[in-house]
Amino acid sequence: MYDIFSLSKTWQDYDAEEQIKQKVDKIFSLIPNDVINILDVGCGNGIITNELHKKWDITGLDSSSEALKYVQGSRINASATQIPFPNCSFDMVLSSEMLEHLTDADLAQAVQELKRVSKRYVLLTVPNSEFLPASFVKCPDCQTIFHAWYHIQSFDNKRLDSFFKDEYRVLHKDDFGPLQKKWIPVLLKLKQNSGQWLSPGNKSICPMCGKTDFSLFRSSIVTKLCNGLNLLLAGKKPYWSIMLLEKKA
Repeated sequence: MYDIFSLSKTWQDYDAEEQIKQKVDKIFSLIPNDVINILDVGCGNGIITNELHKKWDITGLDSSSEALKYVQGSRINASATQIPFPNCSFDMVLSSEMLEHLTDADLAQAVQELKRVSKRYVLLTVPNSEFLPASFVKCPDCQTIFHAWYHIQSFDNKRLDSFFKDEYRVLHKDDFGPLQKKWIPVLLKLKQNSGQWLSPGNKSICPMCGKTDFSLFRSSIVTKLCNGLNLLLAGKKPYWSIMLLEKKA
C-alpha cells in the first residue's frame, strides 16, 4: 500500500491554487479573544498553522514527518488518536480537513482526544456534505478505485455536531469557500460507467500500485451529456463547513 501523506512530493507546493489560504481569514475571525494557546491536530505542512503562529502560541501535530518539515514553531509527530498531552492542555483545539480521512474507529477515538486536550474550545473544518463518489479515481493500470484525496467520511453540520453535543455547545457554524458542483448520483454513476472518472493529474497516487499520472479520460457523447445535465440541474455549494464549539459548564 502507498501512503500519499508520507511522500515528500505531496507537501511540495501543496496549495498551489491557494484555496486553503482562503480559510485563514475565516478561522482568524472565529478564534475567541480569550484563546492564548492552540493545538492544530492534523496540521499537514502548516499552511494554516504558520499563519496562526504569527498571533497565537500554536503547536502543530501531524502523523506525517514529511509534512511537519514545513511547520514553523512547535510541532509534534503523533496521531490524532493518541495525542501526547495532558487533559485540558490547550485553550482551543483546531482540526482542519482531518476528520474526513479517518476510519470509523479512529474517528471516534480522535474526537475523544480533541475533547480531552481542549480546555474550552474546539474549532473544526471539513468538506461540506461531500458526495464521496464524485472524487473517485480509477487507476488505469491496476483498476483500483479510490478517493483522490483519501477521504472516507462525509459530514454535514448535524453529523459533526452529534460527536460533540453531549459536552459542547455550538457557538458558530457556517458553510463557506469556493463553490463546488453538486452531483446527481445517477448521472455520476452513468458517467463513471462510461469510463470518465475524476482526473487529479499528478496530485494523487494509487494506493495499490503507486501510479501518479492520471491524465484526462476521454469524453464521449454519454459523458458530455451527463456533465451537461448535471451542471444544469444539480447546482453548486460552498466547499467547506466550519464549526466552533465551546465546552459546557
